[in-house]
Amino acid sequence: MLATLWREVPSYATGRRDLLSQCSDHIDAFLITARTGHVPRGPAVEFVKQVGERGARDGVELEVLLRCYQTNATTLTHWVGEQASATTAEGLRAALAVTRMVMEYTDNVSSALADAFVHESHRLLAEAGSLQRDLLEDLLAGRTGVGTASQARAAGLTSRGALQVAVAAASDLPEAVGAVDHQFRMARVSGIRVARHDELVIVAPADASVRHLLGRAGASTPLTAGISLPLNGWDEIARGHREARRALALAPPGHVLRLADLTLFDYLLAGADDTARRLGVPGVDGLSAPLRSTLVAYAASDLNVGATARRLHLHPNTVHYRLGQVERLTGRDVRNFADMVELVAALRLASS
Repeated sequence: MLATLWREVPSYATGRRDLLSQCSDHIDAFLITARTGHVPRGPAVEFVKQVGERGARDGVELEVLLRCYQTNATTLTHWVGEQASATTAEGLRAALAVTRMVMEYTDNVSSALADAFVHESHRLLAEAGSLQRDLLEDLLAGRTGVGTASQARAAGLTSRGALQVAVAAASDLPEAVGAVDHQFRMARVSGIRVARHDELVIVAPADASVRHLLGRAGASTPLTAGISLPLNGWDEIARGHREARRALALAPPGHVLRLADLTLFDYLLAGADDTARRLGVPGVDGLSAPLRSTLVAYAASDLNVGATARRLHLHPNTVHYRLGQVERLTGRDVRNFADMVELVAALRLASS
């Protein structure tokens, strides 16, 4: 068993002595089944429950633990088959009976292991969630005393390290929290993840691929999220929370938006209200699609008519004509930088 586990389940990181002890306990418990015809319960499978609880605390995936027991079952089955080879018909019938016992035993201990693992995982999540919730509230309130500092460092957040804050929302927040937590645990990303009111708040190191992980979680459970600009330590977490909520408000439904991906111009326009639209340039609403596309291309070409013509595959005279139409309809000079800023901003607001 020990040799097979080392070979078949290398991801199960535990000491050789500990694993040998587990194999010995496993065989002792199976012998009870073989001798009595009944699968062991209660104290006889206490060692299985301990393995499940310890695995949950050590961050071992339940699938890995179950694979260990499936591997052990295979080892036992092969051994029984070898002992029964070239024996009497009675011996073969006994081998089949023992093989059936192996299957029943494995089902029983696997269930006991999974139940213990899930129970301990829920307990750890509840405990960690309570501690992280208190820590987050302290950080958002600017309370960074000795106790808070110690908890923050334990969560993988340093006082002067670069951080980021993300805020996610979903129609089914508990399901989204579970999906996000799974992705972050698989990627071993440290930090804080707390369901707070109607949002999930995440504080993580700035180098963590938070956007990617939120996108993966959103593939299974629809969510929308916003991510702050990089922060310099605990003192800026409250500001990062405000920035992340602002990014969340600007994010299209089902998308993850980083403020760092927006230009200042985009950000200011995204936050424009109805008054800003009323202050827009008169006549912009009446511009045809060709005039709008020409104006946008002209701005992107640094107000260069020749570059605009090449970008749109038009003759320069056509570009001059269209820009003249824009000037006639709006009363603005397309060669004046200030007028162009207002024209482009008005166009963006009109199309939003």
